[in-house]
Amino acid sequence: MPGPALARAVRLRRLAVPQKDEILRRKLYGLLHAHVSADRARREWGERDRSVLNAVARHTLGHPRMTRLDALLYVADYSSPDRRYAGAARVRRLASHSLEEALRETVRGKLLHAAASGGYLHPAAVRLWNALPGSRP
Repeated sequence: MPGPALARAVRLRRLAVPQKDEILRRKLYGLLHAHVSADRARREWGERDRSVLNAVARHTLGHPRMTRLDALLYVADYSSPDRRYAGAARVRRLASHSLEEALRETVRGKLLHAAASGGYLHPAAVRLWNALPGSRP
C-alpha cells in the first residue's frame, strides 16, 4: 500500500499509532504499515487473537514488553532472505541460536541506521532498546 494510502487508512480508521502525528507530519508513512496491517488482519480476515494482532502491530517499531511472538515477527521481518542490507545476514546467523541476541542486533541495526542517515529515532524503538536486558547508554 503506498504511503499516502497508509496515512489515509490511519486517519480514517483512527488507528492508535505511537507518535502518529509526528509520523504524519514527517511523512514517514512506512512506519504506519504495521498498524494498518494489524487492523486489516482484524477487519478483513477476522483475526481475533490479540497476541497475533499485537505482533503484527509491533513488527516495525517494537514495544518495550515484546512477547516471544512479537520478537519472532520483528526479527523475521528485518532479516528475511530478501533483505540485502549488511545487518540482515548477521541477524539471520544470530537467530539460528538465540532469539534474544537476534532481537538485540535487530533493534541496534534499526537505531544505528536511523541515526546514521539523520532519520527519526521513534520513541517506541528507543524504549524497546532501553528495555532489553543488558542495555547500556
